Amino acid sequence: MKDRIPIEEAKVTIVGLARNCQNVVGSELRRIDAAFAEFKGRNWIVVESDSDDGTADEIRSIGSKMDLQLISHGKLRDRHPRRTHRLAFCRNTYLEEIESDSASGRCDYVVVVDLDGVNNALTRMSIRACWDAEVDWDACFANQSGPYYDVWALRHSSWMPGDWYETYEFLLQHGLRQHKAMDTACYARMFTLDAETPPLEVESAFGGLGIYKRRLFDGGRYVGEGEAGREVCEHVALHEAMRREGARLFIIPSCINGTWNEHSDKTRPLPRFVRSFKACLIDGLAVLGVDLNKKTR
Repeated sequence: MKDRIPIEEAKVTIVGLARNCQNVVGSELRRIDAAFAEFKGRNWIVVESDSDDGTADEIRSIGSKMDLQLISHGKLRDRHPRRTHRLAFCRNTYLEEIESDSASGRCDYVVVVDLDGVNNALTRMSIRACWDAEVDWDACFANQSGPYYDVWALRHSSWMPGDWYETYEFLLQHGLRQHKAMDTACYARMFTLDAETPPLEVESAFGGLGIYKRRLFDGGRYVGEGEAGREVCEHVALHEAMRREGARLFIIPSCINGTWNEHSDKTRPLPRFVRSFKACLIDGLAVLGVDLNKKTR
């Protein structure tokens, strides 16, 4: 396809964030690195912060066997108490490294990954699917064999036209119980996207893995705060800027990077039943005059 450099001739810089993922980060680094082993060259930039376990040490140990640069910001929570601020800050760190570092700056593609276990099914075939796709993508994103979970980063005119959390708050303000509002705004949008369907053009997505043409990051920045200080998904603003410059973004359904995870598990029947049962129990106790928030001896 137009401007698509063959895998065997392309160089990639793989970037990601890490926090409190000591138990899975080693296997994730190895699995993702193996999935890109056919590329002409690859290097890593991992940004860590706010871990209370041995995440940084685990990355250093695994990274010593790879071309991996670890940047640790230590404790960011005091300076950036909001989670989305920290995420944007750390992601902008690897953007700055790509812009300033000669090796990363010469890469053909930037691969953005999550390192918390969501890429548990990523293979070389998954990546090949992106190169085999019959669309001229500037950036492409993975899919899951279970429900597509990352609806916060997702923007699509029919599937997810806006921020699900804004919809959730609207529904709460207009009388829906918390579990119903959550199911309607969020979990109902997490359906399984058939791997056999054609690439889906989106305004924004992520899903734990995104592959971008290097030029898309020139001058771009992640933003974790919206109007009135609202926390927003940091990917969305960056993707909006890319699209304003004419970039085309696609989910590649046959690029499977994971199965079920802690997010999509909440769509299963049992968790949904438990949420509904708890809501009914609270309502029943309220009718009986029982205040669950009242302290007892």
